[in-house]
Amino acid sequence: MNPEFSPVAPVDTDSLATDSLATGSPFSVRPPLPLLKNRVARWRWWVSLAILILLPLAASILSAQQVSKSPAPAPLLPKSVLGLLIFCALNLVEFGVVWTLAWAFSRANRDQLFLRWRGFKSVLWGVGYSLLMRFGLVLVAILVVMVLAMLGFDSKAMMETMKASGDNVQKLFAPIFTGRDPLHKFLIIGLISFVAAGLREELWRAATLAAMIHLAPRNWSQATKNGVALGLSSALFGLGHLYQGATGVVGTGILGVALGAIMLRHKSVWPAIIAHGCFDAVSFAALAFGAGAK
Repeated sequence: MNPEFSPVAPVDTDSLATDSLATGSPFSVRPPLPLLKNRVARWRWWVSLAILILLPLAASILSAQQVSKSPAPAPLLPKSVLGLLIFCALNLVEFGVVWTLAWAFSRANRDQLFLRWRGFKSVLWGVGYSLLMRFGLVLVAILVVMVLAMLGFDSKAMMETMKASGDNVQKLFAPIFTGRDPLHKFLIIGLISFVAAGLREELWRAATLAAMIHLAPRNWSQATKNGVALGLSSALFGLGHLYQGATGVVGTGILGVALGAIMLRHKSVWPAIIAHGCFDAVSFAALAFGAGAK
């Protein structure tokens, strides 16, 4: 028999691993590592999710009650600089306590909460996404009206409903810009948009997505887990803006889908925070300009 084609005897990998480990060879066949189990019980994640769900529901109930107290409800934000700072501080403290309590149960890590900073490009992505969100929301509204009109719905009535919803939101926020203090306007456009709204609401979204994805059935694909979590969290986000009416709930729900998709795409909360803050800042700036022009 030609020795070049002689059969090769099978290698005993167990003995090779033992011998190589004993000799310290870098080519050792190491035994498989034991699987590390998640040390956080699932019930703790359920408690964390329940706590997070209470935030938008409580905000929805309280804001709806405030708006329904009178035909001309008081503005949702204080008109003075001091009042605005106190309002922002109290909201951040309340949110921080609830968010920390939810985290204490889940013990989610930095990656699960999308907290990794991806560099200055996160700011650029956020600004760009805020522009796309604004144009996208208008496009979606036009498409919805066109489709419903094709199905036989009254397009004129739908447009009037959307206009009435926008007018109601303007009545809630426009009065806070009637003053002449530029610092007050700057704080609303900057502090409220990026901190009280952008930072606070996107941290809530990150923790909610983390809990929903973790609690999804294990036999689901990652794309299915992400999609279901994105839809449910966006619906909750929309309900948290019930004071804006049905149109406002749908609109903010759509924005929630966009912001959650940004977070999942970049695996980071920061582009979503910048996008959210820029979106609200432009909206508040438009209200301030409109109030000043009157």
